[in-house]
Amino acid sequence: MASVEAMEVVMKFTLPFLFAAVAVLTLVCPAIATGFVVGTIDTIGGTTYDFSNPCSGIQRMMYFDPDHGIHVAWIYSASTQTTFPDRNARYNFFDNNTGEWNWIDPDYMQSGINVFTERVGYGSIDLDPIRSVPVISCHYGSPITPMVARSIALGSETFEFCLGEPTLEGYLWPLCAVSAFGTVHLAMIDDASRDGLFHSRCPDWSTWSEPFDIPGSQPAPCFPNQHITASKQSGRVVIIWEHSGGSPGPGFYRLSTDDGVTWQPPVDIGWPPAFGGDTLTSFHIASFGSMFDRDDSLHIVAAVMPYIGGQGYVAPSEIWHFCPTNDPVWNRIHRADPDTIPYPVGYNTIFACRPKIGQDPATGRLYAAWSEFDSENFEPETELLRADIWASMSADNGLTWTPGVRLTGPDNASRVYFDLADIVNDTLHIVWQADLVAGAFVQAQGPPSFNPIVCMEVPVSAIGVEETEGRLSYRPQGLRIWPNPAANRVCFDVGLEGQREGKLKICDAAGRLVVNCDLSKAESGRRFSWNLRDSDGNRVKPGVYVARLEADRRSWTDKLIILR
Repeated sequence: MASVEAMEVVMKFTLPFLFAAVAVLTLVCPAIATGFVVGTIDTIGGTTYDFSNPCSGIQRMMYFDPDHGIHVAWIYSASTQTTFPDRNARYNFFDNNTGEWNWIDPDYMQSGINVFTERVGYGSIDLDPIRSVPVISCHYGSPITPMVARSIALGSETFEFCLGEPTLEGYLWPLCAVSAFGTVHLAMIDDASRDGLFHSRCPDWSTWSEPFDIPGSQPAPCFPNQHITASKQSGRVVIIWEHSGGSPGPGFYRLSTDDGVTWQPPVDIGWPPAFGGDTLTSFHIASFGSMFDRDDSLHIVAAVMPYIGGQGYVAPSEIWHFCPTNDPVWNRIHRADPDTIPYPVGYNTIFACRPKIGQDPATGRLYAAWSEFDSENFEPETELLRADIWASMSADNGLTWTPGVRLTGPDNASRVYFDLADIVNDTLHIVWQADLVAGAFVQAQGPPSFNPIVCMEVPVSAIGVEETEGRLSYRPQGLRIWPNPAANRVCFDVGLEGQREGKLKICDAAGRLVVNCDLSKAESGRRFSWNLRDSDGNRVKPGVYVARLEADRRSWTDKLIILR
């Protein structure tokens, strides 16, 4: 990924609470103060609209397509008026072939393109796997109605539109998912009640089915907290929701195996055994993330809070994983238990919240990410805490998880709203809004700010562990490559722990030496970047290459794919 804001990263190992290498920003875009970020980042857009998921923003912001690139969407405005007259869904695309984002402006607020031709709100993005193009949902107009946009070709700035009228008039907060057959599914809320949860499908880009009542005999959300996911291997579709009127709030899902034509009965997923004693466990309105894995099995991640005496509390809070084929079905990922909370965390949040989940199809490993507040980093203008992004990994289908690793901060940006792509390829792809005044301007919690939209690449090795002899252990020395495939630059984590005596050679598929890498230039003896040029300075041709690291009487070899 090319760094638009010329953000230089170096490795630092002095933070004892991290069990992995951490990258520190030494040069950042002017709006964000110095803090650490694991991996590399690009600033791809901006917005003053700082309130998302749930209510009024985009729930799923990113889709990573290993064959073509990264699709990102967010709710955009450059206005400082509370009416946001220019509000739109904005889109940017990282093209693997060019190694660049399609729409980048020196002023990050101008990067990306508007998707719709009129004022819209809410929604999400997914990929049409038949056409390899993004699909973006929003609502608009009066009566309020869902509308879906689809790019006419990969990387195009032109979209075609599928209007929900008249069938879907009176429904709002639509979230979209696209199945393996290209069918677009919406999970939306009834505008009249602002409560009922409904599904509609569009298999042919012209006709929406009559809305179907998803909760059925179970209680409805009472809030736009639904989550929808469609398999890219089959017709499996799942809709998940939390009942905000519950005491404590329960969670449910409903599954379709025939592309949304029929639905199995709703399933009450129960509460994980999070707190114990007299303390009940409650789901939060922004609890759920979900995915179908490489075997088409369902995975759900949830944020839970303690519930005592009819009252929910923001901390301690925990992140849990649910898989119906596991025994037990619930397993804890992370516990956030601050010593003190001197400042509130803001509207629609708990101390650790908004979890996401992804999988590396090659290894089967699961990765979870979430937003977590820092009790020592507060916003002086609003006296709200700022949040950062954390992550964890499981090598046994979610039964056990590695210690949480903090990926960002602390600085003057709050990262409450983010997304993790559900496909991992040796790299976690994460997008986040850097809210430069913590708290929602939309909710009158502070003044407006021009907030960067940031895309981050995190090598999976940074989560800190790998599987060795059937068990998890902390990462040994070795060779890690990312991104792989690579388009314009590749990074090697050579893991020499301060040594510089190692040798790194890049050879072509026939074994011919392409370049000897000078590891004396490796940052902290660990991270080395190659610009895909041979020893004569010529750009190497696309194809398969082999990287070989020799150090301490050992050697490591890995395959590297270079794209056009």
